[in-house]
Amino acid sequence: MNPLAHDLNSAIAAVNPQVLEMLSPLGRELYFPKGILTQSAEAKQLARRYNATIGTAMENGVAMNLPSVMMHLGDVSANDALLYAPSPGMQALRDEWTKKLLIDNPDLRGVGISVPVVTTGLTHGLSVIGDLFMEAGDVLLLPDMMWENYNLIFALRRQVEIRQYNGLRDGGLDLDAFRQALTAACAERKKVVVLLNFPNNPTGYSATEAEGQALAAALTAAAAGGTNIVVLIDDAYYGLFFDERIMKQSIFTKLATAHPRLLAIKADAATKEVYVWGLQSAS
Repeated sequence: MNPLAHDLNSAIAAVNPQVLEMLSPLGRELYFPKGILTQSAEAKQLARRYNATIGTAMENGVAMNLPSVMMHLGDVSANDALLYAPSPGMQALRDEWTKKLLIDNPDLRGVGISVPVVTTGLTHGLSVIGDLFMEAGDVLLLPDMMWENYNLIFALRRQVEIRQYNGLRDGGLDLDAFRQALTAACAERKKVVVLLNFPNNPTGYSATEAEGQALAAALTAAAAGGTNIVVLIDDAYYGLFFDERIMKQSIFTKLATAHPRLLAIKADAATKEVYVWGLQSAS
């Protein structure tokens, strides 16, 4: 293992050793090289006269550019449009998305959550999460009505075992089927991955407040029983609420600090919320 990866794992273990257990072998091996990108980030903060750490050309503090390119970018500055963005995304965007999360989900105010990481789309975000937390033989619980790309992202690419349970019954969630599937998986595995998607693709169903509380209670109980639970929350259609009975906040709010053995990961994007299907960014 690279010493940088070892240091990262030690830092994670110092805060929550259960999260280190949840990482896939790939996730435990990953690290950020202390090369040009790290040096460039340090230079942006510390360099006073010269910054020669990365291959960009500047003129009077502005990224050199071609008018034929800039004419198509409206009032976006050359520095915002043309310079390399940090690997986790532009800090200003991450900060603004955090503000949006707290406005949409006021129950998260004061809760210790991470600043979002920007990906090239929600599907890419799901794939990154799969790399970090899923390995061959892991069990992933999904309802029978699910987005078919989950098979490609998780079963084909990460070789996980997808177990489906009956999702809907009598006009609502089949909570009994969910609990039974969760209990069975926890009896066999030290780690279980659960994916929740509300409003659900393809059914469009959104959990009610009572159903959300029941799901959170079942997942928390499973974690309290000694199983490491990774809950991946696909909020691709968050905000499309058309019934007063359903949860108006992400189920992430009920899981973020539920138990040390429960890691909740929220993946969302502006794609459907503000009708920008091709303008890809996610957290």
